[in-house]
Amino acid sequence: MIIQEIHIDNFGIFNHFTLANLQPGLNIIEGSNEAGKTTLFSFIKYTLFGYPDLRSSVNTYLFQKTGKRQGRIIARLSSGEKVIFERTEGSKGGHITLSSNNQTSHDPDRWFDLLGNATADLFYNIYAISLDELNSIASLSSSGVEEKIFSIGIGMSNVSIGEIETDLSNRINRIYKPRNNKTELVQIVGQINELHTRISETGSMLPSFERLTGEASRIEKEIANLHQESVSLRSELITFKNYLTCYEHYLIYTNTCDALNELPEVSEYPDDGIHQLEQLIEKKNNLHQKIGELESGTAEEAGIRELTEQAETIELNEDLAAYSDMIEYLRKNFEKYKQTLHDFENDENNLRRINQEISHTINRISNKWQERNIVDFSNLIIHQNRITNFLDRFNNLEEKKRERELRARLSSDKAYILNIRFVIITLVLICIILAVPAFLSANYSWGIAFLLIAILLFSGRRYILSKQVSGSDGFQEKAVTSEEEKLKEEYRAYLNTQLQLTESLSPVAVLEILKETERLKKEIVNRDEIREKQNKQRKPFIERFEQSVKELKSIAGSVNSADSMEITVDRIIAVYDQTIRNTREKEKLDSVLNRKRRELEISITAFKEIETAVSDLLKTVKATDITDFKLKYQLNAKIKALQQTKQNALQTIQTIIGMKNIDRLLEYFSHSTKEEIENRISSLEDNLNKKETEIREHTIKMGAINNELKRMEGTADLSRTLTELETQKLKLRGIYKEWISGKLALKILAEVKAGYEKKQQPIVIKNSSTYFSAITGQRYSRIHVSLDRKEVKVFDKREQIKTIDQLSRGTREQLLLSLRLGFIKAYEEYAAPLPVILDEVLVNFDQQRAKKTAEILHEFGNGRQILFITCHPETKKYFSPSAINLIHI
Repeated sequence: MIIQEIHIDNFGIFNHFTLANLQPGLNIIEGSNEAGKTTLFSFIKYTLFGYPDLRSSVNTYLFQKTGKRQGRIIARLSSGEKVIFERTEGSKGGHITLSSNNQTSHDPDRWFDLLGNATADLFYNIYAISLDELNSIASLSSSGVEEKIFSIGIGMSNVSIGEIETDLSNRINRIYKPRNNKTELVQIVGQINELHTRISETGSMLPSFERLTGEASRIEKEIANLHQESVSLRSELITFKNYLTCYEHYLIYTNTCDALNELPEVSEYPDDGIHQLEQLIEKKNNLHQKIGELESGTAEEAGIRELTEQAETIELNEDLAAYSDMIEYLRKNFEKYKQTLHDFENDENNLRRINQEISHTINRISNKWQERNIVDFSNLIIHQNRITNFLDRFNNLEEKKRERELRARLSSDKAYILNIRFVIITLVLICIILAVPAFLSANYSWGIAFLLIAILLFSGRRYILSKQVSGSDGFQEKAVTSEEEKLKEEYRAYLNTQLQLTESLSPVAVLEILKETERLKKEIVNRDEIREKQNKQRKPFIERFEQSVKELKSIAGSVNSADSMEITVDRIIAVYDQTIRNTREKEKLDSVLNRKRRELEISITAFKEIETAVSDLLKTVKATDITDFKLKYQLNAKIKALQQTKQNALQTIQTIIGMKNIDRLLEYFSHSTKEEIENRISSLEDNLNKKETEIREHTIKMGAINNELKRMEGTADLSRTLTELETQKLKLRGIYKEWISGKLALKILAEVKAGYEKKQQPIVIKNSSTYFSAITGQRYSRIHVSLDRKEVKVFDKREQIKTIDQLSRGTREQLLLSLRLGFIKAYEEYAAPLPVILDEVLVNFDQQRAKKTAEILHEFGNGRQILFITCHPETKKYFSPSAINLIHI
């Protein structure tokens, strides 16, 4: 078995832990201290072979957590089959689940079989090798290795020689053991002595036994004679009791015969004639009733006459029904028509309003303008820019006029000049005042700035005053007036020629007119779109709908021409819907009528057929009518009943006394009365009672004699006693032979074991010696195991003997490891390999022996799987890196 993956939950330090990629051969699992190596070692053992009792002290630290420990091991067997061993902690070693070939099992026998029938002790003490276990030879005894060493050596595999010796010894001790009165041999001898005593006491009872035997024989003959007489009396009694039972049936038989003699012979009429007639009459009545119901109807359903009248009263407008498509058009589009009509009228009002507004606005703009002027008006932006230019030029001229007037006022206003001079001097003084604290506070930049401003204002005061009053005299008023006249002339010419507007309009008013023109163009476009929609969509739909209503109104009839469109449409649709309902109702009535007429026709035909069948049935018995038919059948039935009564009485008599005795019974009844039969029965019963009383009395005497004979036989049955005596003697000879055979077998087995130890050690010891010699560098040549004394010795190359206690710890561990490997190799000759688990087994080995052990493990791992657990990083140096599978945890 090769372990491929290990999955651990809630076990020691591991929870949801997975160890994968395990390979055949040598796997070194390396981890630091406290990494869980020992926990992993324990998990494999417990999962494969069961959890220990929690009350034991074995690895209790693994069970400190709360919750159930569980996990699974995925392995591949030597057959190639993949198996999952899963165990959850619980009673009796835990709960197991075994998965293989897509099947799940909880069978412990199947689990045990897949593990090669290996026991938990065998795995713990041989395959699972830890440092502590190597340090103690007790593991050999607990696993049964000492016994199995010899068994495997002589080819007996799992048979334990020690168990055989124990069984033989226990058996011969149960047969005989000195100073033990409960052994089988002592008990059999005691029984033989008791039987001899019983045989000597038997001779005194023989005379009484012979007398009682003769008396029993005589009484037995008398009882037999009485039984014979009783049987004869009982037979005659039974015969006369049967006669008495048959007497009433005899009277019935004779009376029936007399009645039949007065009646005619039975006629051969159809057996079910009356039944047939009654069925025909019932069918005839049912058909007569059905014909009436079909014609006149019932309380629940109308008849043919009523249905015909109903169908004739239904009115149909077949002409209107032919216009179903047009009706559906009105039904689906009526709401659309009302909305369209409403929208049409609203838009017509809007059109009138828009036309009035457009006309009014055009007249307000200019009486020379028409709607075409608005539509054809183009270059609106150019005109707006040109008018805006005129407006700016007019505004500039106005600005020049105001400036000229202002300068004229200033030149004439001396106070104004004085005020300007006062303001300038005041500002100079303020700047000088502000400069003084700036210099005092060492803020020189501000001080210098204020002084410069004061100097500039003071030195430029004359220039400012001259500017205020200069140019007033040079203003050219005439030039401004001339420029204004030219501008006005150009503006009036533009209005007249380009815009066809009144010359008196201001540029601002013209700009407003241009804006209004742009709005009017949009209004006209919107109006034209509404008009197009009215003419191309709404108006044709309204006309088509109204035309459809007009056509259908004349067909529908009873429609008032003065009604509104909505009332007219509703009336047309209502008339059409009523016509459809009436049509469906008439079709339904016609269907029912046709069905009822067919049923009526079928019923009338069946009625006539039944009348014919009744007539034919009457003819079969030559009856004139139904009453005569029934009377003939009643007479025939009476004759048959009497015949049946006669036959039943005869059969009853035959059943009671038998067929061969009927004639004798009839002859006896012909000259005997019932009282005579009863008297004869009473006489027979009295005689029979007397005989039975005598039999009981003889039987009681016979019982007493038999009891006495049985008592004697019970105390003096010589033949049975002699037979039992011979049986006990045979038992004595048998167990004596068995005791001798057991003694000889124990002696032979002891001699064989002693000779085998001297001449040839088992294969286990040979294998172990090879490994031990190789590990110790040939310092020790062989190993010897004494099976009687259960002692292991080793021989060095000088044939010096040492026991295990005389070896160093490291050498002792190497010896025990060699014994483990030797046993595994020999054991697997008869069983499938299991994984070998080694936990820190090289710790106490010197470097040379550790390296040699690694070489042996390399070779030993071929065809097997070894899981070598260690926390020492230098351990892997002993092994060939290419030949190991290194895993870190």
